[in-house]
Amino acid sequence: MKKILIVISLLLLITPLPDVEARMDLDLDSNRVKNHLIYFRYEVKTGDTLWKISKKFNINLSLLLSFNPSLSDKDIIVVGQKLNIPDDNVIIHKIKPGETIWSIAQGYNISSYELTKANNIEHPNLIQIGDSLIIPISQSKSYSTSGSINQERSFIWPTRYKRITSPFGSRWGRMHKGIDIAAPKGSVVRAAKSGVVTQSRYLSGYGKAIYIDHGNGVSTRYAHNSRLLVRVGERVYQGQVIAYSGSTGRSTGPHLHFEIRIRDRAINPLTYLD
Repeated sequence: MKKILIVISLLLLITPLPDVEARMDLDLDSNRVKNHLIYFRYEVKTGDTLWKISKKFNINLSLLLSFNPSLSDKDIIVVGQKLNIPDDNVIIHKIKPGETIWSIAQGYNISSYELTKANNIEHPNLIQIGDSLIIPISQSKSYSTSGSINQERSFIWPTRYKRITSPFGSRWGRMHKGIDIAAPKGSVVRAAKSGVVTQSRYLSGYGKAIYIDHGNGVSTRYAHNSRLLVRVGERVYQGQVIAYSGSTGRSTGPHLHFEIRIRDRAINPLTYLD
C-alpha cells in the first residue's frame, strides 16, 4: 500500500498541471446532449448574472435558458452554481417575421419533427418572433445534385464561426440563396474550396463580394466583407484567406453571407460544408 501511495505521489509531481487560467471556468469534461449538440459546464463567479454570462459567451439569453431549463430570466444565480453553456459550433436560429417551424426546418435540410424535438416544442404554431431555436445540424441530411459535386462535405467553413443567423430558404417571402454566418467585423474569411476568382468588387446588395469558380459548374460566393484580398483571375486554395468580414452592402450587421451554386442555381451550403 505504501509503495502505491509513493508511486501516485511521484506521478502527481512529474505530471504537468493543466492550463488552469484558460480552463478555470470550465469543467474538464464536456457533455453531449441528446440532440448531439455540445455544451460545457460553467461555474458561476462573483458578480455574474444570467445577462452577463450570455454576453460573455456571445449567446442569446433565451438560448442560455433553453440549455438550463430549470432557470427563468428572473432567477437569481449563486456563486458556485453550474450552468450549461452551448459550444461555439452550435447552430442557433433566431426566428424572423413570416417564418414557421416548417420553413426553418426546410432551410436547414432537416425535418420539422427533428426541429421540434430538439427544442421541446409542443405547439409549433405558437413560436414567436425573436425566439432562438437550437438547430440539430448534425442530423441534417446530405444529397447530391446530378453528380455535380462528387465529394460530399468537400467544402470547409469559410469562417471559424458556425453560428447561423439566417438559413438557406424562404425568408420574408423571398428566397435566401445562402446562409448568413455571424462573424465580428474583421474576421478572417477563407476560400471554402480551391478555385479561380471570378468577381472581387463591390456588388450592390452583396457589398464587397468575392465569387470563386471551382470547376464543373460549381461556384461559391462570399458577401458583405469589409476588405477583399484577392483579384479576378487569381487562383486560390482551400483555406486561403481571401477577405475580412464586415457589413457592406444590404446588411443589418457584421456577418458573412455564403453561397454554394451549381450551374448558377443556389443550393443549401450546409449540405456540403465539412
